[in-house]
Amino acid sequence: MEIQQVEHLIIGAGVAGLTLRHFLDSASVAIVDPAPGSYKIGESMIPELFRHPELAALIPRIQGLPSYTPKYGTTFVAQGEVAYFPIGEREVGEAMHVARDELEREMAAAWEIEVTRAAVTSIDWDRKRVETTAGTYAVSGLILDCSGPAMVVARSRGEIEELLPAYATWAYYDVVSEHPGRLQATLEERGWRYLKYDVRHRRAIPSAVLDGREILATTHLTMIADGVWAWQIPLFGGTRLSYGVVSRHGPVSPARYRELAEVHVAPHFEIARRGEEGPSAYDKLHTRSGIARRAQVAADRDYILLADAYGFSDPVYSVGAGLAVSQAIEVAQMLNDGGWTEARCKAYVARCRRTLDRAREGFEFWYRGVVLSDAAVGEEVQRDFLLGGMFQTKISEHYGAAIDLAVLDSERDPFEVAWEGADLLPEVQALLATHPGAPLVGWTLVGARPCAGGLQLRWTYTEVAAELPELTMLAALDEAEDKPCFRRSGAMALSYMQLFDQPYPEVPALGALFDAVVDRVRGDERALVDCGQAETGRS
Repeated sequence: MEIQQVEHLIIGAGVAGLTLRHFLDSASVAIVDPAPGSYKIGESMIPELFRHPELAALIPRIQGLPSYTPKYGTTFVAQGEVAYFPIGEREVGEAMHVARDELEREMAAAWEIEVTRAAVTSIDWDRKRVETTAGTYAVSGLILDCSGPAMVVARSRGEIEELLPAYATWAYYDVVSEHPGRLQATLEERGWRYLKYDVRHRRAIPSAVLDGREILATTHLTMIADGVWAWQIPLFGGTRLSYGVVSRHGPVSPARYRELAEVHVAPHFEIARRGEEGPSAYDKLHTRSGIARRAQVAADRDYILLADAYGFSDPVYSVGAGLAVSQAIEVAQMLNDGGWTEARCKAYVARCRRTLDRAREGFEFWYRGVVLSDAAVGEEVQRDFLLGGMFQTKISEHYGAAIDLAVLDSERDPFEVAWEGADLLPEVQALLATHPGAPLVGWTLVGARPCAGGLQLRWTYTEVAAELPELTMLAALDEAEDKPCFRRSGAMALSYMQLFDQPYPEVPALGALFDAVVDRVRGDERALVDCGQAETGRS
């Protein structure tokens, strides 16, 4: 059989391989996969996957797929607390639950990517030749491994190592009926607390308002026991559930899986088993052992490993596809712009190692439990400090970090509200009686935007004697005076965003700014809040 000469060979036609092929400029690229468009797990998609305009353009097509279900966020259940992380309103529809086989077939069709159905049988690294069931490829450039957990390149080099013990069992259930009110009733019956992520304070805070219909459409992650978590993902318009159990202790037997799934399924669903031996992947019981592995090296002069082909720790995060797409675009841009250099290779290897280390920190948090408690600790301390603080803080920290890992701009705060839309700076300056460039107690107003519930203001501290990060302030209507806030004046509540990696410094200048704003709008607070609300209403 004739040897095919190519510049780059992509192994694997999942979301990473398809995205990489689409963004690579080279015309001499082949992509091989033993079963393109076939079933695979990983059905919960974060909006970051569609950040690039060319991926965002696919959303209308994807929304027409049979399995598509809007995703409203992620709900964590652990240690007597339920914490809900909602998706921003503008991202509903971008976040989704969708079958991976349908998603990948749609991507390939939309981008007109031709995939060769072939499995890699061996790699000759001296000559850089890849033997497949469809023939031999001589690669002049790079072997790009997007094979996911198969880890084709690392396996061929004998460079796979286990990260930690992890075992998964999953199957699918039909949803017989939905009962949105049952979650609230269950929480009250069990004495559990409900928390909702507050973007203004960047933490989950206690809430009395629970939207059961919205939470029906979330990825539901439940801590069943020490070292055992479960995922629950609604598919096909909420008529079917993907339910999986992941354990650090050993394989989860079919009988044990069924017991756990049917006891711990979210109370707002009534479910019925599907078969275990049918022709469809949705009528089978799936198991996978030793899923937490990594390759020793993410890249060298001859190859690059992308996403799960380098390291895979756990399916609980549900950000793998976003990370895969982000890395694929990054690698394509590097190869298109100056090629693969030694410096770029070293930087990529270091970045992959850091990414996996950060992810592992989060995985360890899931599996070792929220806190290591002492039986002698008083109930009040245990409840209000250990559980009431640690769970909220660490869930926020690790879930936010997980999303951050899956975006092209890794420094972006995943919970930051985008500064888009109408610029209200002149109107706000008039209300505060300030002028462009004129500081207010050492702070200069540099931005004003409408947001859900009020108005966001951006301030920079201009005093030479101190360096403070940019501050985001929120002015919201609070006629009932029940919103958590930093300062309150009349019908207005003022709050500020914490920094992504640490609290905003509690310095006198911070309080002075809030006091000055309150003083400037005293008696006219509603006008400031309505400035943002009116603009939101027009848009």
